[in-house]
Amino acid sequence: MPYLILSVENQAGAPLAGATVTIDQASVPLHLEIKPDLSGKIFLNVEPGECVVTVQERGYEPLHQTLSITAEASQRVALTLKAIRPIEFYSGPGDPLPPIPTFDATSTQMVIGPMPRPIEVKVVVVSMFEIGADTGDVPGEYQYWVERQHLDTILPFPQGYHDLRLNPQTGVLGLLTGMGTARATASVMALGLDPRFDLSHAYWLVAGIAGIDPHVGSLGSAVWAEYLVDGDLGHEIDAREIPPTWPTGHVPLRKSVPYEQPRTEDNGLAYHLNPKLTAWAFRLTRDTPLPDTPEIAERRKAYLPEDPTTPAHRPPFILRGDILSASNFWHGKLMSEWAHDWVAYQTDGKGHYAACGMEDTGTLESLTRLAHAGRVDLNRVMVLRTASNYDQQRAGITAAESLCETKITKYGAFLPSLDAAYRVGHIVVDNLVTHWPQTRDRIPQ
Repeated sequence: MPYLILSVENQAGAPLAGATVTIDQASVPLHLEIKPDLSGKIFLNVEPGECVVTVQERGYEPLHQTLSITAEASQRVALTLKAIRPIEFYSGPGDPLPPIPTFDATSTQMVIGPMPRPIEVKVVVVSMFEIGADTGDVPGEYQYWVERQHLDTILPFPQGYHDLRLNPQTGVLGLLTGMGTARATASVMALGLDPRFDLSHAYWLVAGIAGIDPHVGSLGSAVWAEYLVDGDLGHEIDAREIPPTWPTGHVPLRKSVPYEQPRTEDNGLAYHLNPKLTAWAFRLTRDTPLPDTPEIAERRKAYLPEDPTTPAHRPPFILRGDILSASNFWHGKLMSEWAHDWVAYQTDGKGHYAACGMEDTGTLESLTRLAHAGRVDLNRVMVLRTASNYDQQRAGITAAESLCETKITKYGAFLPSLDAAYRVGHIVVDNLVTHWPQTRDRIPQ
């Protein structure tokens, strides 16, 4: 039986994996409806004779083609669809961006245009959560970036958590991953493998809020991280059952007691960001004024009141520190002590815990794999976390009582921390974009 190989593509040669292909052969009879694989290919056996192939894909003119199948050998046939609107080729910097999937604001229907060449992205801004809409209501981590960076072009992203947003003039792309390590891992990997984008020179800025140790920083402060340490991977015993000599119920993976030596890479996960790029970002932004309010100032006084020199009492400032990343939202003074010890253990004493986030190690795991595949440059990743709350209880209440107060949008510095993340982060983003002729090929340090 002859073997038929169909290639479904647009005029630029890009595969159309979403097309619907119908094959009719009256002599058999045969009626088959099928979709191509990701490379746009269809492989099937057919009887000799004539068959009619129909190809349909949104955004393209339908194609009807009659094929004469012979018994002698397999046949390869290219099925090329013509776009409903003309193809615009993107040849390089200075030219218009290629057509991209977007939404028609008047009809809410997706309009698909062919994209002959990937869009070169300059900076990916990674946010983790949004409260409601992307614009115009109570903000989450994403909204200020969308509004103030004019990320007005919506790109459908069904393989991720949320549609992407792009400023085609600046090359800044916004990614909303969803909360938690698993969602962040999936969304970042999906973006990294998306053929619409050239991310080979892109910088990545993870900008989100966090809980901060009052011994290290204050509400509304901003932390540039160099080490990201995973707080989920390991063993754990309920605190009510730990031996009296143990400082914690957390045990490194494949170990028997807390902080057992010698430590190896199999005992946990830690990621070391480019220290020169982190230092550059800190120097560039260290004097940025951060929002402060009377309410935040009053709340700061309730933490470590016995020590008037503690960083907890300072107005918001910018610092360098390291992040413990865990999907489990922990809270309390003893947990904060564990975070310090865990970060120090997993980094062989090089990392110093400052704040806790949720998603960062998931993001870095995906970026690490994508770097191995040549899709991204791991040396271009930065993580900025701003303090929406303290990671422990204030004087006079328990950790459980403090946790009841620590709810999203109700954090002591929720809105100021969101504002701080943009105020600090956009300086780095704008600098990279403005100096793109230099920063594209040379990483600042």
